[in-house]
Amino acid sequence: MKSNKFYAIFIMISHFVTAPLLANEPEFCYEPEYCCEPEYCCEPEACCETTHCKRNQLFLGPEVYYVCRTRSGGGCQDGAVAGIRAGYEHIKRYKFYWGADVLYAWGRLCGRSGGNAHTKSNFIDFDVEGRLGYTFQQKDGYRFSLTPYVGYGYAREVNQFIHPSPIHFHSTIYYSYVPVGFLSQMTINPCWDIGINFKAKFLWDARNKITHDPDVDSFKLLIKNEVHYRVELPITYHYSEQILFALVPFYEFRHYGKQANYPFDFLETRLNLVGATLKFIYCL
Repeated sequence: MKSNKFYAIFIMISHFVTAPLLANEPEFCYEPEYCCEPEYCCEPEACCETTHCKRNQLFLGPEVYYVCRTRSGGGCQDGAVAGIRAGYEHIKRYKFYWGADVLYAWGRLCGRSGGNAHTKSNFIDFDVEGRLGYTFQQKDGYRFSLTPYVGYGYAREVNQFIHPSPIHFHSTIYYSYVPVGFLSQMTINPCWDIGINFKAKFLWDARNKITHDPDVDSFKLLIKNEVHYRVELPITYHYSEQILFALVPFYEFRHYGKQANYPFDFLETRLNLVGATLKFIYCL
């Protein structure tokens, strides 16, 4: 009887001693081919430097989105836009982050002017951006990472009005901007990552160039600098050590403020974009 009591007491003490230690263990472990460090592996002796350690990434893929463009005074257009996004990122736990990407997209918008006339235009979207930041990341569990960053970018947004629009002219909005935001990611199992990314673009020296107007020569309008926002929800699949696929749904809001000009004022313009990017990612 005494031995049974001692055994029960030993089991209780062991439980209270080991429970805090077990609580710090990851909720899952990586298979050897996916892990970077021994403490995350199901078979520590088989660990090696593989996918989760190689954080130099090249990516390329299509981006498709719906655009709704409105101007003060009643003008409204919408339509589908498609293009290509490509870039490079260096991201690693407790290291400096740097990345860059470029987008070129084209589509056709239709709608009505403020005077209720039918409008149609070719819409061209171009954006190039560089970023610098720092990555904070948990060592175990879901390995949640957060990468705040700041950068510099340049964008051009072209709207070329065509028949049956009442006036055929080309409008080119161009500006530099400072992106401020963050990337985040968490691993839900060895093959899948999810996250949320946020970016605010602070516009600088925004202008609108008008060309191909049959009544007046080309001219430029100043635009009141506003802030653009973009939210992404990336879902990443690890196909192999070096190949990943990511589906990135996003929402973006663009705002160009009203500005008095000569010979015409620039009217406040807003764009709402909803779409997704499909990225093919190659890890170096």
